Amino acid sequence: MQRSLLFVLVCLCCELSAQTFKLSGKITTSKLEPIAYVSVQIKNSRIGAVSKPDGHYELLLDEGHYDIIYSMVGYRSQSVSIVVNKPFEHNIILEEDMNSLSEVVVTGKGKDRAEEIIRAVIRTKEAVLLAPGAYSYDFYVKAVQVDSSTRIKSKTKKSDTTKATKDANALSKMAMVEISARVDQAANNQIKEERRGVKQNGRADGLFFLSATEGSFNFYNNLIQVPSLSVIPLLSPVSYSGLIAYRFKTMKIETIGKNKTYTISVRPRNTSNATVEGEITISDSGWTILHTRFVFPKYHLPEYDFFELVQDYSAVQQKAWMITRQHFTYNAKGGKRKVSGQTSVIYSQFELNKQFARRHFGDELSATAQEAYEKDSSFWQTARTVPLTE
Repeated sequence: MQRSLLFVLVCLCCELSAQTFKLSGKITTSKLEPIAYVSVQIKNSRIGAVSKPDGHYELLLDEGHYDIIYSMVGYRSQSVSIVVNKPFEHNIILEEDMNSLSEVVVTGKGKDRAEEIIRAVIRTKEAVLLAPGAYSYDFYVKAVQVDSSTRIKSKTKKSDTTKATKDANALSKMAMVEISARVDQAANNQIKEERRGVKQNGRADGLFFLSATEGSFNFYNNLIQVPSLSVIPLLSPVSYSGLIAYRFKTMKIETIGKNKTYTISVRPRNTSNATVEGEITISDSGWTILHTRFVFPKYHLPEYDFFELVQDYSAVQQKAWMITRQHFTYNAKGGKRKVSGQTSVIYSQFELNKQFARRHFGDELSATAQEAYEKDSSFWQTARTVPLTE
C-alpha cells in the first residue's frame, strides 16, 4: 500500500515538474509579406497550428526536441529541428515552389474552372509586380462627402422650396477635395508624393484616400494593407492563402478578338476572416487582372458601415499591368449623423524602371507647397481627369 502511494506521488511530482513553453513566430515570403494558412505541424504528432492572416503562429509544447514542418501549397516545405526548454520565437521565410506553377490551360465544359484561372494569375503575378521597377505617375483625386449633421444658418424662410434654395442647402452639407500630385514609388513600399494642386470646399476631415501614401489596394499583393481603413490586413484572393480562404465561381465568359475574359465571383469561406467579397475580371492574354469590384467586411472597418472598391487595371507601355483607376464608395452612421462619400482616383503619365537618387526617399512621405493651394481654373481644367457634376 505504501509503495503504491509512493508511486502515485512520484508520478504527480513528475507531472508538476513538466513545463510547457510557447513556440511562436511569423511566416513570410522572401519579400517579407506575411503568409496566411501555413500548416505548422510537429512531425509524427497530431500537434499543429495554422498561421493567421498576419503570418503569426503559436504552439504550446512540453520541454523536449521537435521536428517542425512548415508547409503551404505553392511554397517549398521546410523542416526545422528545435530544442524547446524556454519560450522560443522562430520566424520562417518560405520560398515559392516553381514546380507547382505549371502552365494552366482552361478547357472543357461542365466543371467550373474559376480556381484554375485564379491559379494562373497567381503564377504570373510575381512578373507583374516586378515589371514596372521603380516608377513615377500622376495622381488625381476627387473626393466628395455628404454629412447630414452639417448645418448652416439661412436667411431664407422654411417655406422657401425653390430649386436654388434646395441646392444651397444640399451644398452646405457637402465637402469636396481635389488633389493633383506626382508620386514616386520603389521597392519595399518606398513612396514620395509631391502635391501640385489642392482645392477644397467645406470640411475635408473624414474624406477617404486623399493621398497615395495612405496604402495600397493592389490585389497582386498577398495582403491589402491600408491602416487608415482596417488595422488588420485583408487577404487578397490572388494568393495561395486566398485559395484556401475563398470560394470562386465563374459568372461570365466573354470573347474579345482572340482572347477571353472571365468574370469570377469571389466569396469568403468563413466570413469572420479578414476577407473581401465581390468579383474579379481576368484576361487569358497573359492571365492578368482587368477589373475588380470588392466589398470590404464591416466587422473589420471601425469607421464604416459599408465600403466598396472598384478598380481598373491596364497595360502601361506594353510593359506592366498597373492600376489606372479606383473608385471608393462608403457610408457610416453615428447617432443621428449619416456620412456618405465617394472618392475617384486616376493614375496616369507613368514612367517605368526609373533610377532614383540614393536619398530620394526620406522620412517625409508627402509634401504640399503653398502654391498648390493657389492654382487657378486653367490648372484644374488640365489636371482634372474626372469631370465635375452639377
